[in-house]
Amino acid sequence: MPTSIRSYVNLNTLTLEPGSFIDKELREYETDILYSVQLNKFNKKRIYTYFLVEHTSRQDKWLSFRLIKYMCRIVDQLKKQKPRLEGLPLIIPLICYNGKRAYRPSTYVFDLFNELKPIAEKVFTSPFKLVDFNLIADEQIRKHRWSGLMEFCLKHAKRGDLLLSTVKAAWHPIVVKLLERREEDIDEYALSLINYMLEVSAEDGEEFLEEFLQLTRINPEVERKMLTMKQQLEAKARWQGKQEGIEQGIEQGREQGIEQGIERGKLVIIKNLYNKFRDINQVAALSGIESKEVKRLLAKN
Repeated sequence: MPTSIRSYVNLNTLTLEPGSFIDKELREYETDILYSVQLNKFNKKRIYTYFLVEHTSRQDKWLSFRLIKYMCRIVDQLKKQKPRLEGLPLIIPLICYNGKRAYRPSTYVFDLFNELKPIAEKVFTSPFKLVDFNLIADEQIRKHRWSGLMEFCLKHAKRGDLLLSTVKAAWHPIVVKLLERREEDIDEYALSLINYMLEVSAEDGEEFLEEFLQLTRINPEVERKMLTMKQQLEAKARWQGKQEGIEQGIEQGREQGIEQGIERGKLVIIKNLYNKFRDINQVAALSGIESKEVKRLLAKN
């Protein structure tokens, strides 16, 4: 263990963790053990150290990468076991190698990126880039033209009951200009965009789809694919209607079957009691079924 880390660790608190962390991918190794230990400066914190003992002479170029994956799985499992965990536990890997030759592959995972190593180090060790559409005004998004339309939809996606009408009001002129230009791949982009809006919107998309279809007449390729999309959506709606009808019929049949079963069960009980006592009032008292119901069931038989 590196001296810089060793100074933080209280080895008197070293505890062997359950073997549930053993990785199926790493079963080629004879032994792998997970310990937890407290830190000297953080009494309530625990640090997890992963020991992997390899009893083969095989040298693994990808070990550092597979180790990262394994460490992430350990953290993920700890999160599931302890939902109230406020932060991520720290995993310190220690690989014990006893091959015939000195271990030559790099133990630094970023070396696997070759010439991309400097970029990879920056990407993986820097905060990720986040675009918050809440902080971008609609006017600014409109300046992005075609890409801005998707950005606008993403920004207002939560307005399910107003999304289609909002998009129509804000982007109608720009959509017309873009369709007139007949840019490459605009048809696929338009279809993806329309499909997304129909999926997230709570509005009735039929009117919106019809209006957009009217717009696409200035671009034959987009119009052709939009017609196909409209037909598919209509077919899907018909299929869903049929499925709902089938499911409703099955449910009604199931309920009817249950009722019939209960009815037959009552009849058997009442018949047996009546054959024994020949008294409707006594049958009603013993079965808990009203006298009128007893008479009705006996009359059916």
